[in-house]
Amino acid sequence: MRRFPNFFYYFAGTICLAFSVFLIFNMSSYPERLANNMVYHRIDTSYRSFYDVNIPPYTLNQDALRQAGVYLPIYSITYEEDLGEFLSSFSMEHATITPSEDYFVAKYDGRLLRVYKNLDLIEFEQSPSSLSTDPFKPPITNNQALDIANHFIVAHSFLQQPFSTHISREAGIINITFTPLLGKIENQAFPTTITLDEAGNVLHFRHFYFEYEELARGDIITAHMALSYLPQDHIEQITITGYHLAYVFEESILQPAYIFKGHYPDGSPFESQVSALRFY
Repeated sequence: MRRFPNFFYYFAGTICLAFSVFLIFNMSSYPERLANNMVYHRIDTSYRSFYDVNIPPYTLNQDALRQAGVYLPIYSITYEEDLGEFLSSFSMEHATITPSEDYFVAKYDGRLLRVYKNLDLIEFEQSPSSLSTDPFKPPITNNQALDIANHFIVAHSFLQQPFSTHISREAGIINITFTPLLGKIENQAFPTTITLDEAGNVLHFRHFYFEYEELARGDIITAHMALSYLPQDHIEQITITGYHLAYVFEESILQPAYIFKGHYPDGSPFESQVSALRFY
């Protein structure tokens, strides 16, 4: 009869010991959890008086990307003797070259190539009047436009993958933007753009060919925390409908930022960016 109480006490003591060990190993995380809860509450109460956020809360706290870099564009100087590779790429070896203060202009057979001297940028143009079109041929589709633009880029060896693509059409003009990726984040500061007509002719091409030096790396805050850094100097409540993370050119460097979009009470568009780095 006395064995049962002894066994019971032994079992209860073992449970208490195990529970104590569990508390010891998890105690270090309690201050962090408490701090996170306090920060979450502070963020909630700071921006809701100024912004109505129509975004699912769980997406605002996703942190798939832990860190990002800060980059410095490496500028190079282009001299007239360096134009050969650009002219050859566009089959404009016999072009007439006219220098200006900021760039060289090459013209040949209705085509124009502008190569900047102190900025790693080229611009190519073709006059619509110099292009032959078939009025009875149906306009090209978006997929056809993307194929033409991709072929143009590959043929001239200017843009390397990975990149993301955006296409828009307006008044017979097709605009395609190729946005390179730095790591897993879009570099929206220096995109490559191509403009086509509905016959598939390239009217304009603009391309930055910077190389970048990584200056530092830092932790990325969540979009939820970034909301609290939006401007709070207005009276009307602005509606936020979306956001994305991208590299922007600010203070002469490339740095990641959350770009929030929405609209004012009168329906006019709203856009604002917040640095995404925690300690930079």
